[in-house]
Amino acid sequence: MVITCVAVGCQNRQGRDPGKSFHRFPTDPERRSRWIAALKREGWQPTTACRVCSDHFILSKSDDSLSLDYVPSQFQYMSSPQKKKSKVALNTFDRRSASRKRRRCVVSQSETDRSLLSMSASAPAEYFVKVADEQEGGPQIPDIARETSIQTGLSLSDIQALQIECHH
Repeated sequence: MVITCVAVGCQNRQGRDPGKSFHRFPTDPERRSRWIAALKREGWQPTTACRVCSDHFILSKSDDSLSLDYVPSQFQYMSSPQKKKSKVALNTFDRRSASRKRRRCVVSQSETDRSLLSMSASAPAEYFVKVADEQEGGPQIPDIARETSIQTGLSLSDIQALQIECHH
């Protein structure tokens, strides 16, 4: 069976147009109805064989409900200025999403650092002092110091210095 795009005026076919991808209609009823509305085919319902080609997405199909490529939006009935405007809007959305994600990572890391430092400041100094293990003959490092060292990247001697500084 030949797979063709169901968008009005589109003649893309799988096999004839290399590099194009063909997407099934979503199973989610809300998203599916948005795809059908975007095609502007009155009284039409897609079958399981119906596909929309990659030409009708600004960049590529997205599963992010906030993205402009969540629903196909590039059709012949649209003017070129509208298509350009939607590309700019999608690029702006992608940049802002990436920026928000970076900020969340930075905030999350700084909150982790603050909580670890506050934990180490409230811990008694003996947690950070190496204690000779008489049974094994070697030094022991308490778990809280080891955990703080692993999560912050600070050396154990730096942690000990911070702890001593906090208690004076």
